[in-house]
Amino acid sequence: MSATTPAQSRTTDPEEPLLLVPEAATYLRLPGSTVYRLIKTGELPALILSPRRIRLRRVDLDRWLAERTTGGVA
Repeated sequence: MSATTPAQSRTTDPEEPLLLVPEAATYLRLPGSTVYRLIKTGELPALILSPRRIRLRRVDLDRWLAERTTGGVA
């Protein structure tokens, strides 16, 4: 039996709930309109089930944030 890290289990967990755009906006601390724009431009990965049914995975949001995190101090 191999041990899995919390990050590994989180990325492969089929039970992980999908977030609605307002929930993702709250999680990212961005306005909903910005999240919609990022999805539309392809900058933020999302599952587009229909024009009015968009879902996001938290692991994708975490990865998106990590790619934009800098080590510098403002």
